[in-house]
Amino acid sequence: MKREPAGDRQILYVPEPVWEAVLDHCRREMPREACGLLSGLGNMVARALPLPNVAPDPQHSYLAEPECLYRALADMERRGEEMVGIYHSHPTGSPALSARDREQALWPGVVHVVVSFAGQRPQARAWRLPGCGPPANTAAGAVPLCIIHLDKL
Repeated sequence: MKREPAGDRQILYVPEPVWEAVLDHCRREMPREACGLLSGLGNMVARALPLPNVAPDPQHSYLAEPECLYRALADMERRGEEMVGIYHSHPTGSPALSARDREQALWPGVVHVVVSFAGQRPQARAWRLPGCGPPANTAAGAVPLCIIHLDKL
C-alpha cells in the first residue's frame, strides 16, 4: 500500500455519507472506544471499515481484532484501494491523540482521525504521525479534515 510522505499535510477528504457511517459506528460502541479504517486513494476516503475493539480496557483504548483487520486490508487491496486513515473515538475525552494512541501507532504517515463525544456535538481532529511508536510519534502534525457534502457539488 502506498503511503504519502510523513511531512505532507494534505487535506483529508471524507464524503458525508462515509463520515456519518463513522459517527454512527462510534455512537453504537459507546461507552467503548470504536475503531476502524478509512479506505480510498491518496487523500480521498471512499469507505469506512468498522473493526471490533478487543482492547483489554476498551473504554480507554482500542485494539482492532487482528483477523478482521487482516480481512479489511485484504479487501482494500482487492479493490485497488489503500489505507487512507485509521479512526477511533474518545467517548469522554478530547479529539487529541493520547500518549497511548501515539505509542501504539503502527503505520507511519497514515492519518489518524480521533472523534470525541465529550461535548454536546461530536468533534474530530486528524493527525499524521511521522513514525512508529515512541519516541518517533511525539510530534504529530495536524491534518485538515474536510467533510464533502455531495448534495452541494
